[in-house]
Amino acid sequence: MVLTPQKEFAVRGVNGIRRFIPQLRKLTIFYSVRPGAEGIREYIDQHVVSLAKKHPEVAISVLERNGWIPSMIGEYVNGQSRKVSLKKMDVPKIEIQVKQLFGVPGKTAVFRKQWYTDNPTVQGNWTPFLNPHGPYNLRAPGKRTPRVPRAKGVPEL
Repeated sequence: MVLTPQKEFAVRGVNGIRRFIPQLRKLTIFYSVRPGAEGIREYIDQHVVSLAKKHPEVAISVLERNGWIPSMIGEYVNGQSRKVSLKKMDVPKIEIQVKQLFGVPGKTAVFRKQWYTDNPTVQGNWTPFLNPHGPYNLRAPGKRTPRVPRAKGVPEL
């Protein structure tokens, strides 16, 4: 006897407990009639209707802006948005950009510094190569710098 799971128990998306929650809420496509926008106009004619039927949860709007560079703006659930320039792109490249907008969670990466200080220096961070002569150019007040043997032909400082 073969058991098959019912439809309601089938495993669905990854980011929800029982269902998939799409992150992209609105996709706005801007195009113009100027040269360099042939790919986006062709994509709009051929693929936008099927994209809207495939993803009914996403509001897709197409706006003409003459004189502007063709672009897409994806707005996400968390309020973030991403803008992608489509200048001089053909249809396969535009499809890749649309898939990336649908697949990105909308979060921006947070890069943290390795150190923190309340009083940042104006001169920059210390590196081992900052003082070329090492500890010999640092001296206590009233003391002489120890003499360093130099190679022949190197002038004294």
